Amino acid sequence: MYSFKSPAAYVQGRGVVTELGDRVAPLGSSALVIGDEVVLDIVGDRARTSLNRRTTPKSLDRAILLPQN
Repeated sequence: MYSFKSPAAYVQGRGVVTELGDRVAPLGSSALVIGDEVVLDIVGDRARTSLNRRTTPKSLDRAILLPQN
């Protein structure tokens, strides 16, 4: 069996990535963050710092975007 849980909220705004650890901690003890190269270059360090305060980030992975035909 496979189970997937996601947050019941979408949060967007200046600086909210610093709250990432607080927001995902109630969902579990580890996190996987996926983003494209641009996004992770911008917020990756802040996301990892925030997650390290409350969870154990397994990975911050870059998504591979394939061109659409």
